[in-house]
This record gives sequence, structure tokens and C-alpha cells, in this order.
Amino acid sequence: IYMSGSGKLTITGGTFQAKEHAIVLDIPEDGKIEASVTGGTFTTEKETFIITKAEDATAPEGFVTGGTFNQNPSAYISDSCGVITNNDGSYTVVTTYTLTFQANGGSGTMKPVTVACGKSMKLPKCGFTAPKGKDFAGWKIGKKTYTAGDSYKPAGNVTVTLTSAKAFSYLYLLFDLEYGKYTVTDN
Repeated sequence: IYMSGSGKLTITGGTFQAKEHAIVLDIPEDGKIEASVTGGTFTTEKETFIITKAEDATAPEGFVTGGTFNQNPSAYISDSCGVITNNDGSYTVVTTYTLTFQANGGSGTMKPVTVACGKSMKLPKCGFTAPKGKDFAGWKIGKKTYTAGDSYKPAGNVTVTLTSAKAFSYLYLLFDLEYGKYTVTDN
């Protein structure tokens, strides 16, 4: 797709294959092109987008909010989007990330949480039952452990794993010095 001058380009889907570039925007002096890419599959041998502009021209920024690309589109995505790398090496623009919770030997279920790209969230209280003889100690994401209520900003879809620690047991001794008695209470 080649566009020159001023105007509006909207792509909501489709498959685009090109030897060179899928979208070329050539913006002359005093020109303005508005662009919106919300979906589609783009396969190119070179960069997907080429934007050339005169000094006084207005080029679109952050105009990609969806789609799958064989070249990383990070330079053209909106601040409210992220890019994930797929197993085949292609890139998908996403507007949300999903946090999935694992019980890690505990029991019960927790619903996944969806977070808008670029936003932080507070990690939830544990909805799992910790393994027998253990208590909830936190959430493990990658190599870092967080506590419920900590702020977390995902950079992709994430698995959040319950971490547990040996449950504490308390033994209380109550002494009555006047009569020489004592009472033992287990918690």
C-alpha cells in the first residue's frame, strides 16, 4: 500500500504480503496522513512500514493497535498496546495481557485476570488452599516473589504461581506462679 499527500488510511484486517514494505506513507510539506491499523497479517521482506515526511508534514504516531507482523512493529504501536513474540517468530500487537494463576501443589481455582497493556495492577489475595501443612507465602512471577496487594505491571501474558512456606504452629504456656500450675495450649 502506497499513500502520498494527505488523507486517511484504515486497515481492519486482511493478509498483506510484499517483497519490500507493506505500507509506505510519503508525506509532502504541509501534508498530513492519518493512519489506523487495527488488524491484519503483514508479511514483508523488509520493514513493514516506511514513513517519509517533509519537515512540516504530520506523520501518524502510535497508529497500530492490532495485527500480526513478521517484522517487529513496536515503533508504530499505541502506548496502550504491547507486542508479544509468537512461537513462529512473528509478532502480535495486543491491547491486554492475561495473568493465569497456578496452585503449585495447592487446591482450588482462580480465574485469570486481564490487564490493559502499559497498566499496573494489584496482585490479588490468594484464592487457593495452600498444600497441607503450609501457608500462602506469596506469588512467584518469573524469578521474583510478590505478596498479595503488590503492584505489578505485566509485559506479556504471565503465569502467576502460588508460593508456600511451612505453616507455623504456636505453643502457649501459661504459668500460675502462686499455685505452681501451668496450662499448655496449642494453636
